[in-house]
Amino acid sequence: MPRVLFPQEARYLHDWNGQPISKYALDILQPGCIVRCVIANESSKSSSWEALYFEIIKCKDGTFWGKTLDTYRFQDAIGLPTDKITTFQKNHIMEIPISWQPPYIRKHLSRYLVK
Repeated sequence: MPRVLFPQEARYLHDWNGQPISKYALDILQPGCIVRCVIANESSKSSSWEALYFEIIKCKDGTFWGKTLDTYRFQDAIGLPTDKITTFQKNHIMEIPISWQPPYIRKHLSRYLVK
């Protein structure tokens, strides 16, 4: 499958339970955090997408490098294998599963939940 991968802009930001999170929470993400983004493969033959979890391995100037995880993933639907590193921006992050974060950051993220 040819790869023409594009991260998609997220309309909302929420935690794993669907509770809204302030977008200010994006400013404290760092390597070791887990996030979810929608990635589309817009190849010439077809268009498909997948909502993938990534472990952030690097952050610089608003760009994140994340390693794809196999969480809730049964197959590779877009041509982006598990453990592959790809880049995305803050505005592509749709979910921050707070309980999955490293302990040192979990407490800070919970302050950004919108009640």
